[in-house]
Amino acid sequence: MRVRPWIGATLAVWLFPAVFAPVAGAETWLDLILRANELRQRGEYAHSERLYRAALEAEAGRSALHAASILTNLGGLFQDQGRYREAEPLLEQALTLAEGAIPDSTQAATCLHNLGMLYLAQGRYAEAEPAVRRALARRERIFGADDLEVAASLAALGRITVAAARWVEAESCYRRALAIRQRHLGPYDAATARTVNDLAELFRAQRRYAEAEPLYRSALAAARKSLGLDHADCATLWNNLASSLYGRGRYAEAESSWLRALAIFEAKLGPQSPNVAMVLNNLGELRRYERRYEEAEALLGRALAIRERELGMKHPEVAVSANHLGRVLFEAKRYPEADALYRRALVILESHSAAARPELAVVLENLGELRRAERRRIEAEGFYSRALAAAEQTLGREHPALAPLLDAHARLLGELGRKAEARNLAARARGIRALGPSAAGSIDLRDLQRRP
Repeated sequence: MRVRPWIGATLAVWLFPAVFAPVAGAETWLDLILRANELRQRGEYAHSERLYRAALEAEAGRSALHAASILTNLGGLFQDQGRYREAEPLLEQALTLAEGAIPDSTQAATCLHNLGMLYLAQGRYAEAEPAVRRALARRERIFGADDLEVAASLAALGRITVAAARWVEAESCYRRALAIRQRHLGPYDAATARTVNDLAELFRAQRRYAEAEPLYRSALAAARKSLGLDHADCATLWNNLASSLYGRGRYAEAESSWLRALAIFEAKLGPQSPNVAMVLNNLGELRRYERRYEEAEALLGRALAIRERELGMKHPEVAVSANHLGRVLFEAKRYPEADALYRRALVILESHSAAARPELAVVLENLGELRRAERRRIEAEGFYSRALAAAEQTLGREHPALAPLLDAHARLLGELGRKAEARNLAARARGIRALGPSAAGSIDLRDLQRRP
């Protein structure tokens, strides 16, 4: 079940460095960037982009750090929209400018952090990790180990190591970040609650639901106290708690929590918000599990329509929604319609710069399963092979999520009479499961799709 991390936790944004006094006219670009940020928060992306570009022109030539700040914000805007290819050169240019102006500066560390988060959003974990580690090292050197900037980098590193199933390291990162935030901000600050949520997400990823649930409830209590009962961040936590309850088979409680999240998001962000689409997607998955396919189709269809309208037709989340809806139609044995949606998702994901990512492997696996159901086994084998290659490139060869895919591929090879290859893949799946705790061995690749 896909869930959403804390709202607004992706990018660290800075406006102008304290080491420079604003020069004449600097208020103009700063005013533009502040207005652009407000529009970005409201989802008015086109207007926000125009203001960021106007700020870049207004600032031109005055300060490399000012320009880096604007580029960071513009890159973040593109990342919000899934325009990763456009965001990456902007964030790289911001890093070059910041490092050129003041080597080993706080601004350069922020740019490194942001670039790492962009890689993480795309599933490019091998590139995300060194960028975030470099940012962490700089922040520890500049601020010391007990600083809120260090906590932000630790939390980011925790998300990367979760994706790599390096559970012990991830827990260490989150607990360090949590200790720093508790010391500086107290137990009820939103940032503290965010880290508690991250730790709960780690436990949920390992199927440690009994440990995750009280953490979600603690984070929810803190967020409600610091932000108010109906804040959108509280809705995020209701959504995440619901996903944990779903994992424990407590479906009625999960549905109730998702409905609470949905009501808050619709009231605070409007019925067309991508956050609303996220919850609709999860409710649709619940209905799919219950085999209530007509209701699932309606919920997932609405989620897809929202994402198309709000994020654009080529956004990765549109691909995720198309894939989920395709899954419902596949289980309802509406194979041609499922095929069309799977292929649409595949085209979208392959159009992005980091095509080897968990979502791509999921879609390829689903296409393989569909071809197998259609008794087109040779085509199915091709899709399973491509899914395995994509998963290995993203996650490595020993990630626990590969085991179910290896088993499915082995069964198909057995049906094709390729017994030796089937035995090799089945043995490899057993070996992966033997590497870690039994809970990790049950992870399915579909659990690793990108979170909005």
